[in-house]
Amino acid sequence: EIELILATTEALAALGLKDLTVRLNDRRVLTAMVAHCGFDAARAGSVFIALDKLDKIGADAVAAELREAGHPADAAERLLALLGRATTPAALRELLGAGAEAAVWTALQRILDTVTGQAAGRFRLVFDATLVRGMGYYTGPIFEVQHGDSTSSIAGGGRYDRMVGRFIGRDIPATGFSIGFERVIGLLLERGSSHEGDGDRIALVFDETMDLAPVLALARDLREQGHPVLLETRAKRMGKQLQDLETRGFRRIGVMGADGTVEWRGTRTGTAGEAGA
Repeated sequence: EIELILATTEALAALGLKDLTVRLNDRRVLTAMVAHCGFDAARAGSVFIALDKLDKIGADAVAAELREAGHPADAAERLLALLGRATTPAALRELLGAGAEAAVWTALQRILDTVTGQAAGRFRLVFDATLVRGMGYYTGPIFEVQHGDSTSSIAGGGRYDRMVGRFIGRDIPATGFSIGFERVIGLLLERGSSHEGDGDRIALVFDETMDLAPVLALARDLREQGHPVLLETRAKRMGKQLQDLETRGFRRIGVMGADGTVEWRGTRTGTAGEAGA
């Protein structure tokens, strides 16, 4: 987990994404919290699903969803109150008592201490008792990476020791980190990458039913010339779409025709024109 967190943040930083926060938790800690608060252990998955929405819908809505799902109202209240006090693994461990094995807390603290020592101002690592990672196959530490003020993650993962064994018949320890490719590319185009060079930012708008070969060929040529290129399918209100693209800093916008021709718009060219793909 330590190597994965460091490798992933180094890769993202190398792309120009500097304002990174890594959130860390452990599914065994979550399980201990659910049991401590009085939920039915057999329905822990249902509690996790509701809790996973906390940063999006708020505490009151999560409590309401838990009650609607048939969970005890007092258990929901205890859980949300517990989360408000669980600022560090040590604080949460004291609140839970013997809820999770000592080795779980030791491993979690070791990740925090070691990674924080290696971060060197490149990113922040924080313990977050509300982090769930919706996939039910996680068995240990879980983590997500956020950029800037966004609440959406651009990368995430965790330990899933029992998954490989389902396919090969014997347990294999495993942990992994995945990067949201589309989200990262979107951030680089929106905010600008340190590797973009001096080329104008270009957007190519095309109909999703058309042959993609000329669109991809033109995008490749433009990128080889040093231009960051965004591909977007044509919206119903194309006028607003073009206006939004200009607002986002795309100085040239190419509207692709079905025959592969391009109508250029934007501040770079001043007037519309046509060019072959």
